[in-house]
Amino acid sequence: MSNYPTDGSAVIRIYASNADARIFISDTYKATSWALIDLCTYKEFIEPLRAEIRSTFQSNHQNPYDRLYLMDSFLRESSRMNPLDGLTVQRKALKPFTFSDGSHIPAGNLVSIPQRVVMNDPARYTSPQKFDPLRYMKSRTDPSAATTKYADVNWDYTFWGSPRKSCPGRWYASYALKYVLVHLLTNYDLELVRPDTPKYFIWTTAIVPRSDVFISLKKRTV
Repeated sequence: MSNYPTDGSAVIRIYASNADARIFISDTYKATSWALIDLCTYKEFIEPLRAEIRSTFQSNHQNPYDRLYLMDSFLRESSRMNPLDGLTVQRKALKPFTFSDGSHIPAGNLVSIPQRVVMNDPARYTSPQKFDPLRYMKSRTDPSAATTKYADVNWDYTFWGSPRKSCPGRWYASYALKYVLVHLLTNYDLELVRPDTPKYFIWTTAIVPRSDVFISLKKRTV
């Protein structure tokens, strides 16, 4: 982040990597980057998210972060549209294995779930190319209705791995992203500096936010 100008605004670089793209910041950081990009791209969800933050934190719940249902749904949709890798649950067969349908995996072969394809499959998601943060809400007209959590896992949503052996840190990552979004949405107005700049590049199977994407932060008067 640059030093704050005197007018209370700042510019952040959305993602940082070394020059030859061999070492990346944590997956939590990349997921946060995509969430911020999507907030700036789909600005119509900013005020509903702010309203949810205000009402939830004013209601004295023991853990208000567990009741940010729209934010859960927004983050889940952001990660569905922007998985960190085209593949997940990557495994190497240590010995030959034959599935019940007859598919055979020789020893030494690599297998994985093509999650980018799965999470854009119209058989699993209605209008999968549309960014729709409300798709996980139990009620589109009642934002207080319980929703599928960002950290929930199923075979249609393998962002956190397989249901049998999911990422053990996914709840921590979920809270971390919510803390960041609550702070930024409450205190700043966000805007992409160059909206037409490409947002990512592909490195092997990884889908990486580009380091030349910048977001302007302007201090809000709350």
